[in-house]
Amino acid sequence: MNKMFPEYYKSKLSIAILFDLESLAYWFRPIKLSLNIEKTNYVLFKQNRTQLDEYLNIKIGNNTVEEKNVITLIGLYIDAQLERNDHIKYI
Repeated sequence: MNKMFPEYYKSKLSIAILFDLESLAYWFRPIKLSLNIEKTNYVLFKQNRTQLDEYLNIKIGNNTVEEKNVITLIGLYIDAQLERNDHIKYI
């Protein structure tokens, strides 16, 4: 078990994420928006390149949301350690 991310918090985090995704879907329906599952992923911010024993199993419908070490957000590359190396390589 990791001190930074104990099992208890992992289950609470999973429940919170699923609740937020349901809320998002509820908000999207009336205005006829949809979430592009192929472009949807998540990153867990970690200290000092720590590895978690397991990943979060986040699903939207029947589709699993993939964990990434680096994501792009409005053209900015953000990695799990909040370092700029990937963004600098891109520039």
